[in-house]
Amino acid sequence: MEIRINKEAQERKQREELNRVIVKAKTYANAGMEFFDFKRQIGIGLSPLELIEMVEAETNNTVYCEACLRSFLKTFDDTIMFTIRQ
Repeated sequence: MEIRINKEAQERKQREELNRVIVKAKTYANAGMEFFDFKRQIGIGLSPLELIEMVEAETNNTVYCEACLRSFLKTFDDTIMFTIRQ
C-alpha cells in the first residue's frame, strides 16, 4: 500500500487555517479587543510556530504571539494566544 501526500490539498488547508486566524483577529480588533485565543487544527502539516510566523508575516506583525508564550505552546492544548497591536 502506497501513501501519498496531496501537497495542493495540504497547502489549501494551511491557507484556510491562516485565513481563519485573520478573520478572527479582524473580528476581535473591530470589537476593540487586544487578545484572542485560537485553537489550531492538527494534522494539516503546520506546526504552531509555523502558523504564528505565517500570521505575523501576513499581518505585518500587527497580529503576533507574545515571545514568552512560544516555549509553552504544547501546554496550551494547541491553543495559541495572539495579540493585536493597537
